[in-house]
Amino acid sequence: MKDFLFNILPRLKAYSKELDITENIIDKPWIWISGDGTTQKLVFRRGGLLLMIDNGDVKTGTWEYIPMLHSFLIDRGIDKLLMNHQFLNESVMLLKKDGAPSSEILPFVNELNIPTLDYVKYLNDLTTNDPNKSESFTRLPEKQNDKQLSLWSLNGSETLVNCNNLRYGVEPSFTSTISTGTGPLSDGYYLISEEAYQMIPNADKLGRKLYNIKEGKLKEEFYYECFKTKFKGRGINIYYKHKSIMQSLLKDSAVLFSDTFEEVSELRFSCAFLTVLDVRNGRVISESMF
Repeated sequence: MKDFLFNILPRLKAYSKELDITENIIDKPWIWISGDGTTQKLVFRRGGLLLMIDNGDVKTGTWEYIPMLHSFLIDRGIDKLLMNHQFLNESVMLLKKDGAPSSEILPFVNELNIPTLDYVKYLNDLTTNDPNKSESFTRLPEKQNDKQLSLWSLNGSETLVNCNNLRYGVEPSFTSTISTGTGPLSDGYYLISEEAYQMIPNADKLGRKLYNIKEGKLKEEFYYECFKTKFKGRGINIYYKHKSIMQSLLKDSAVLFSDTFEEVSELRFSCAFLTVLDVRNGRVISESMF
């Protein structure tokens, strides 16, 4: 069954609704179906309370959605799990335990919408675009050679786009044209999903990328792993441009405020390693020693 979910997930991305993730899961009976077929009913209550129900017996835990990680932190009392969000609509949620292989995807089924818990049939019907299904999902109009791609902004919001000339079939390239159903994608910094990133050969060695997209084009790439610092109490993230001992780690890096993810326009400040950084228009233009 895990192979079915792994293979169907790229097609499901086109049907993933742009919903408020937390609002969509609250106070609904989600049936977690494990790999051996056992089930557990979970109810995510507002405020972070988690109800775990088994034949009428109830245990409590806690849950939290972390937008920056696109993940749920689930505390069941006996363990704590970081679960990466892969797909969500009103009926099915797919999660993957952080660090697990990309193929090990866990289904959560809304018992109210699919009383039989037959999520396989449901997902097959969904991706074949059955016109008789009760829910309506909207695909973007596709152009020749375009592929559907989910991009995530740093604040955790997801946008479905059309994109051509994909690298490894999952990420934009510098020759890509990136558009929504109404025009070019809004300028900003974006990520591909964790699941898509894991499909890239040698992904862990290459490092996850942060894409600076302007006017529907990929203008710059940075490493999503960043150096975190503060200036006058306000958080600042520095996203590395280079990761080579032959180059400065900080030169040309993107500098964004950690609360709004806006570019730091102009600043001179000291950070770690006795280094002073000059920042202009969201980029480190120079660094010097104290």
